[in-house]
Amino acid sequence: LETNISTGLAMLPAVLSSLLIGTPLGFLFLAIAGLGKLLPGHPMYNVLVLTFDKAIGPFFGLPATLLRLVIGLGELSAGLVFLVVPWGLYMVVIPPGLKAASEALLLCAIIGMLAIMAGAIVFNWITERQLSKIIPYIVFITLLSIFFCIEVRLTDFQRMPKGWMLFICYFPAFSGIGAVISFLSACTSGVGIEELNHRMEEIHSMREQLLSEKK
Repeated sequence: LETNISTGLAMLPAVLSSLLIGTPLGFLFLAIAGLGKLLPGHPMYNVLVLTFDKAIGPFFGLPATLLRLVIGLGELSAGLVFLVVPWGLYMVVIPPGLKAASEALLLCAIIGMLAIMAGAIVFNWITERQLSKIIPYIVFITLLSIFFCIEVRLTDFQRMPKGWMLFICYFPAFSGIGAVISFLSACTSGVGIEELNHRMEEIHSMREQLLSEKK
């Protein structure tokens, strides 16, 4: 019993750090980034649809609606996992039989968001060429990397079933393949930089118009 208490106290700073980072990230990815791409009527929906239709889809040479839905669902799912799993483990409301699955899903959700944020950095740097445009994504990647390191420390890999261990190992490869396919498509089927810059100017103008109408 004393050993368990000592171990719990030693891990408490990491647990609290996980909650401190995971909770705001979960809210942002779920309520703003995810739902903003999926839910008509959301304050960000029209702007994000416009951005995907005019720039992000053409940049990657992929169907804009499909890309928006896939990324939106990924962000929504990750946000939900960031909110539910750390708090569920901390409050001990996740059943023991689901602990390994929850920890594995949390690690994979972080990896998935790191891949999405890396893609966002590439897109915004190529189209905007301004450090101020990519700083938010650099901040996200930094926080996600810290979050990942904390969760690796908190995860009990020794007791994790082999199936979930393989899932964690294969998921980065899956994300990497998706990223490679996206950028190959961008190189072969995407619109040119000049055309993309012109479209971004249109998007900024229409974005300001949409935001002014909401006011």
